[in-house]
Amino acid sequence: MKKTILLVLFSMTLKAEFEYIESFEAKFIQKIVSNKNKIEYIGEMMAKKPSFVKWVYNSPVVKTVCIDKKELLIIEYDLEQAIITKMDDAIDFLSILKSAKKADNNLFKANYEGVEYSIFLTEKSKIEKITYTDKNENQVEIKLTDSKINQKLDSEALKCSIPSEFDIISR
Repeated sequence: MKKTILLVLFSMTLKAEFEYIESFEAKFIQKIVSNKNKIEYIGEMMAKKPSFVKWVYNSPVVKTVCIDKKELLIIEYDLEQAIITKMDDAIDFLSILKSAKKADNNLFKANYEGVEYSIFLTEKSKIEKITYTDKNENQVEIKLTDSKINQKLDSEALKCSIPSEFDIISR
């Protein structure tokens, strides 16, 4: 009985933690598997309310992806170009976490924009990985390490600067 009560309290606390996330930072390994190939990216990500996200890819290519409510900016350093598009269907990381519901001991599920996300937690309630199938039928797995929730995150760290010599493509 005590275990059940503790489990319920724990899941309520974790759910509340997801609901009240102000910022999130982590290192990541992102694997994308399609029926034709598999690629693995390594980098760092940070997110801050209301809807700012920055993914910094370090390997196998160097690129930065910045998202805010209105715009998606992809800076491709190898190609010396930046792509700017209006936000239509980019993934809102914090909204996914906020909509997550407990499915099992260390598993939460979230449905966002018609895509189901599985959020796996470590024994210490840190987000370990997120898996989903994207709209192009790619299997995506994002493993997170060194995650920090609601730590002070400078807004300047979320800004993206396009080098002046880069081509800019607007869509």
